[in-house]
Amino acid sequence: MNQQAPSPEPLTDRRLAALAKALGSPSRLAIVRYLSQCRSHIANDIVEATGLAQSTISEHIRALRDVGIVIVVDDPPRTWYCVNRAVLAQIAAGVVALPRPFDAGREDTTALVR
Repeated sequence: MNQQAPSPEPLTDRRLAALAKALGSPSRLAIVRYLSQCRSHIANDIVEATGLAQSTISEHIRALRDVGIVIVVDDPPRTWYCVNRAVLAQIAAGVVALPRPFDAGREDTTALVR
């Protein structure tokens, strides 16, 4: 059931904003913290650990999966979830780099200054 985590997309301002938006819920942060343990989990594990409804977990997992924070491994009859640590490292690096000088000429920020 070991699956190689896909490489994260390049970190642009737009990508960092999408990652931050995906983490912008206390429930999603709790799920990521839980999944950051050293093993994969099935949805029922996450429901039990967080106390959230199965449908709520599914919605949050989808949002986290869409940006690559959560990896989904199908292993019938179960589906396993784990964190993509490379993406978490990318988020941390992006946040640390926030104080860098603003460059309005950067390709990924020009749309923001119009």
